[in-house]
Amino acid sequence: MFCGGLFAGRIFDSHGPRWLLAGGSTLFIVCFFVIPECKEYWQFFLAQGVAFGISISTMYHLPVLSLMVASFRPLLALVTGFDENGLLQWASFIPAPLSAE
Repeated sequence: MFCGGLFAGRIFDSHGPRWLLAGGSTLFIVCFFVIPECKEYWQFFLAQGVAFGISISTMYHLPVLSLMVASFRPLLALVTGFDENGLLQWASFIPAPLSAE
């Protein structure tokens, strides 16, 4: 997930966040539509491990964090706290419906 930043950083610096967010969002949606078509383990690994990691690195880690640093320099600690708090709440919300029987 973090290795995608090596390539996404160059694209972000030269073209801005628009193409990264569009490509990452598209790949993110495609990953979920490909899951029912997977029949073997390596297909799941490619769909969720590789493609999902690339989409998250182009959608969240590079553009969002870079724009937060550039836009909210005086309030960086507060904005980063809100961002990480939202991620933690989302991560605790997702398993609840999956574990309900």
